[in-house]
Amino acid sequence: MWGIPLLGGNERADVILLKFLRARDFRVLDSLHMLEKCLLWRKDFGADSIVEEDLGFKELEGLVAHMHGYNKEGYPVVLERGINLLHFKPVGINSLVQVTDLKDMPMRELKVASNQILSLFQDKYPEMVARKIT
Repeated sequence: MWGIPLLGGNERADVILLKFLRARDFRVLDSLHMLEKCLLWRKDFGADSIVEEDLGFKELEGLVAHMHGYNKEGYPVVLERGINLLHFKPVGINSLVQVTDLKDMPMRELKVASNQILSLFQDKYPEMVARKIT
């Protein structure tokens, strides 16, 4: 996951697995199910290949989706591409800042979009968001 093998005692893998355990209050079976669902979703969605993929909206890059860099605490401000910037070490930057600009979204769609974003982060990127700015 994110280029880190989850088996084999790697300390970076330990950091990732700990995120799933924390997300499910250290209930091991629930954490395992969450991890399995996440791995299946990543495979079905093609999340690992999306980092290099041209998503067809280059003209919007920088306006609606882009790598902003780091905030003043050192957290990357992005999603999938930013995961590659995380340290995944017991001491270090292991989460990022997620910014969602919903100011021009119609109110009825705002609630649906917010719920979808929240669900995605909780289920597929546990403990990855240090700060969320909307």
